[in-house]
Amino acid sequence: MRRFFNFLGVIALSGLVFVLAPSPKALAGSKNSKSKDSSSSCGNSGSDDPSKCNCPPPAAFIAYGNGQAVDDINGVGCYAPSSGDELIPNDDPELTCPTTASGSGVNLACGCILAGGDNFSPADPSSNIALTGDANLGNWSITQLEANFAYGDLDATSASTFFIGNPNGSGAGVNGGRCYGAAGFTTLVSTNGAIYPAPVLYLTLEGTICDTIPLNDPSEPQKFSFTGSYIVDPVRSSAYYSNWSGTGTFVVSMSNVSANPPQYSPSYFSFNGYLLP
Repeated sequence: MRRFFNFLGVIALSGLVFVLAPSPKALAGSKNSKSKDSSSSCGNSGSDDPSKCNCPPPAAFIAYGNGQAVDDINGVGCYAPSSGDELIPNDDPELTCPTTASGSGVNLACGCILAGGDNFSPADPSSNIALTGDANLGNWSITQLEANFAYGDLDATSASTFFIGNPNGSGAGVNGGRCYGAAGFTTLVSTNGAIYPAPVLYLTLEGTICDTIPLNDPSEPQKFSFTGSYIVDPVRSSAYYSNWSGTGTFVVSMSNVSANPPQYSPSYFSFNGYLLP
């Protein structure tokens, strides 16, 4: 009998809970109200409207544009203070070419890829590379891009063994077209959009520089592309990006790498990946 009364008590309590519980319509209204008044519903997907809540920028990062770049095949890379080469910025010792003189176990000849107003000699801010971005993060500008690539073995015993890149399947002769490992960095600033105005964003670059098919017509200059992946470096970026992360791919293609002496030439730049606060 006690069990029966206990059972009746459970039924009565359940009815009380049902009466006191808010209707589904009320719950829906409460949820909608929260999304308008609080940023807690915002996520890294960027699906919410940043103008209505304090959302982080969307994860997608797309930026592309045209500008000037130079392939300085100087033999010493992007850092060689004693070289006298006016194009070399000499601002990052980490881009020293690996040679026995620099303490390396190999003895290589290097080139340097440069772009952005901070790298011109003298520096010219008007030469920054304007990049078109997406609708949320907006547009960007490359203020500096540097990349070292080693192309020759200074200890080679013959011209046929000097070039160290891997043949890319194009061109006749011993050397033909080749690909070379490369590494460097680029600095970007936003010029409008969700995070404008923003300080410097520093991306490390690593990838491969490849010659295009060697042309028989000497009047048309040789071209090449620098492709690879980028990684956001929050330590070298401004404090605004101290907790950011992100990876993606990039392309830098140059229309003239055969000029002697080296000269800036029309080039294309693109970045495709994500930036995540």
